Amino acid sequence: MRILLFLLSFNAFALPDVVVESITTKQGVLYSTVKNIGNDPTPDGIKIGVGYTVDGVFKTWGTVLGPLAAGDSVEVGTTGPAYTLPDGEHAVMAWADDVNRFAESDETNNKTTVNFPLPVVAEKMLFGVNFHHNTDTRIATIMNERNIKSARMDLTANTNVAARRAHVERIRANGGMVEVSLQTSYQWNNSCPQNFAAVEADAYNQAYAIVDKYKDIIHNYEMLNEIQLRPETRAEVPWNTAKLSTAPYENKPCYATMISVVKGMSRAVHDLRDSSGYPLRVILGVVGRDFAFLNFMKSKGVEFDVVGYHIYPRSNHASLLSDTWFGTGGPLYQLSLFNKPVRINEFNCGDIYGNGYDNQPGSTTTLACFSAYKKHIKDILSQTHIQKLEVLSLYELLDEPNKSGPESRFGLMYSFTNPKDHLYIISAFAGGNLSAAERQKVIDSGALTAAEIDAYKQVVNVPLEISNIQVNGNTVSWTANKPVTGTVFYKPSCYQGDYSQANTTTNSVTLPLDLYTYTGYLEINDNGTVTQYKLSL
Repeated sequence: MRILLFLLSFNAFALPDVVVESITTKQGVLYSTVKNIGNDPTPDGIKIGVGYTVDGVFKTWGTVLGPLAAGDSVEVGTTGPAYTLPDGEHAVMAWADDVNRFAESDETNNKTTVNFPLPVVAEKMLFGVNFHHNTDTRIATIMNERNIKSARMDLTANTNVAARRAHVERIRANGGMVEVSLQTSYQWNNSCPQNFAAVEADAYNQAYAIVDKYKDIIHNYEMLNEIQLRPETRAEVPWNTAKLSTAPYENKPCYATMISVVKGMSRAVHDLRDSSGYPLRVILGVVGRDFAFLNFMKSKGVEFDVVGYHIYPRSNHASLLSDTWFGTGGPLYQLSLFNKPVRINEFNCGDIYGNGYDNQPGSTTTLACFSAYKKHIKDILSQTHIQKLEVLSLYELLDEPNKSGPESRFGLMYSFTNPKDHLYIISAFAGGNLSAAERQKVIDSGALTAAEIDAYKQVVNVPLEISNIQVNGNTVSWTANKPVTGTVFYKPSCYQGDYSQANTTTNSVTLPLDLYTYTGYLEINDNGTVTQYKLSL
């Protein structure tokens, strides 16, 4: 009897036990992480299933193929009926091994319920800098020294492709990334042509031709620049008057033209994304407080992935965390309502626009600019409204003395050999390198204390970007803008759940001979951020 009891006890402990660790969404599609907390793997060749119930109603399911080793976890998405979690508050339950495909040591712990939307936990933000067409080799060096990890530049059909690609590669080699203001001929065409189908087709063709030359090394494309501030669109809807209403934009000829332009450009980027496998994204920008512009464009069929935002707050302006001039909750809260990643891709102190701003070190107006940095950058860094506030890009790196008025003096540097104290302050916020003298200047400016400078000195997790994907036989290799610290898998689309893990030291993966002839994906999990690159082998 004792032996029989021992055997029964031993068999119970030797079973798998799957539980749901977390539930999340990717563009509304449900995903869960299932972990085997038992003492045995799940059965070989048997699917690990998850059923999804929303607000008490069963919606869909997902499966991956076992086995799942004891102690290991796996992500299970949706392989059943297509379902997208709608906006609003919902209770989502994920039930691991919902149809009881295999025995477990505990059959009572398979269900987990999560209330959506999930609490916002803001991710670490990068600092960036703007420049237009400059490809000077010193830019990448300055960015690297100052820990400025994102660059924003103009991209047109007339851009020198070889010089621009070399410039981007220098930035990427230092662990940086690039976004562009994609400027077709419509950036300078203010005539508002009304043959909308032809305009959309032309904008598509122009954008496709430009992006196709850079798709492997540039993944973020903003549609034109400051559409709301064009002379013809400002004549139809004066800036900062529409606020949260889409009505002012309706039945306006020039805005109708812009819909066709941006719709065509956006389609081009997304078509290249789908055909190339590179994770290309469309950025649609908004300026000031007319956030309804984005809702208006969306209502007209314009698709975008990321919200871009330009803002130049002054030292005497209210906090960006609460300034109701922008609408309820302030500008950052308003941006969060779009439920998309946000890039503040133009920022500087609005004091520079003042008639008395003299652009001289130590002057009263310059110190006011530093006060604006202290106030508003700290607010942006502490915000919790936007989950993915990806970057704060200063406009701009260098003064442009060939321009008149404020546009001549926005630089962080007078020239490559003559930096301003502005550069040192932004370097301190970004955690970049400072000499002893530069550090003291930051402290003397009042923007940051010594303790705050030390606190911001930390490693920034730059998003991983893959390029130059090559296939040689059953080996796939690639280059990356930084070492891969997470996991990379090849996942063939023909077998749900099968994969081969890549060698992140050599940036390559060797595929099983019975799998490599199929279309699949490189799936990269970089510190929790999952990106897929489609391959057709």
